[in-house]
Amino acid sequence: MRQTKPILDRQASTTMENQVTNETQNASATAFKKPEVGDVIRGQIHTISGQVAFLQYGPYQPYINLSEFRNEDGTYGLNRGDEIEAVVVSTRSGFELSHKRMLDDATYDRLKTLFETKQLVEGTIIRVNRGGYEVLVEGVRAFCPSSQFASKYESDVQKQKQIGKIYTFAITEYSTGSKEKDKKDPKGKKFIGEKDRKNVVLSRKSVTDAEKQEKFTAFSQKFKADDVIKGTVSRIVDFGAFIRLDEATEGLLRASEVSFDRVSHKSKLKVGDEIEVKVLSVDAEKQQIALSMKALQTDPWDAFIQTLKPFQTLQGTIVRLADFGAFVKVAEGVEGLLHVSSMSTERVEKPSQLFQEGQTLDLVVEEIIKDKDVSKRRLRLMTPAVAEASKPASL
Repeated sequence: MRQTKPILDRQASTTMENQVTNETQNASATAFKKPEVGDVIRGQIHTISGQVAFLQYGPYQPYINLSEFRNEDGTYGLNRGDEIEAVVVSTRSGFELSHKRMLDDATYDRLKTLFETKQLVEGTIIRVNRGGYEVLVEGVRAFCPSSQFASKYESDVQKQKQIGKIYTFAITEYSTGSKEKDKKDPKGKKFIGEKDRKNVVLSRKSVTDAEKQEKFTAFSQKFKADDVIKGTVSRIVDFGAFIRLDEATEGLLRASEVSFDRVSHKSKLKVGDEIEVKVLSVDAEKQQIALSMKALQTDPWDAFIQTLKPFQTLQGTIVRLADFGAFVKVAEGVEGLLHVSSMSTERVEKPSQLFQEGQTLDLVVEEIIKDKDVSKRRLRLMTPAVAEASKPASL
């Protein structure tokens, strides 16, 4: 009987300790709710085992892979007691955390805001594939299609040279999708721990196009039709030449606007030539500027034609032969047409049967068609034999 009281005291003490423990655990569970995927939690490292660090988060012990904290020298720089903030990425086998994913999520949230507010971002080209360019933006990967990288086609060699370069991009698409869309649990819900894939699509072309448009608009406001400006020949093509007018603007000088004569524009211009041109028109919407050298020259046709009349004789040199006739230069910048029907009193099949380029002829004016439109005015010629046969009796 003397031992009864101590036994009762020990039982009472154990009961009280269990009650206190249960109350503590209940209080801890109340303060620390059960982690769910997507929750950001903060806890202290209490155990490091192998490649994993376990954190103390109330009654729970989530874990995180040490590989996320590996330094360049291979060390991790983490110790027991260090505090870590991370996001829950899975609850399938315990509570798996990721510090990197948390940072990425914060970056994606920022990119989403930039997308919604149409702000630009800077990114580094890190890889090239068949579809375009992989771009690193604030530590996360984004994609820029080839069609949205540059206005001009780039070869595979040119694309590889872009790796490592930093450019400004516009975010054209921000979307969130599942990596395992078709995998569902019996209730039709996503598996716990499934991660969402975020897609960020970029465009460099829209940025450069906008910059060009801005500069072009400024240019079109600065220069107007009939202005006379200077430029440099940057490219020569079959239909004319492109003239560099400033750092971002080119105008087109068509072959027909180089001079009044019919000599090829390629023989009159070369890349690098500085020339003076007149602005014919500015189309800001199409980003086109039409230029002319000919508009700054005196039209030799006007002065020459004033001295001519039908059946007047003159001398000219054949500059080109065609199936229908010969083009004859009668003065500097002035050409006339000797039609095949006006070459002889007899039928002529081909002009080359009678004449050759460079040949000088005595000719007679058959008809003069005057018009302000250069494309409509004509000087028609004939040989003296044809002129004699067609001369009115009164002449």
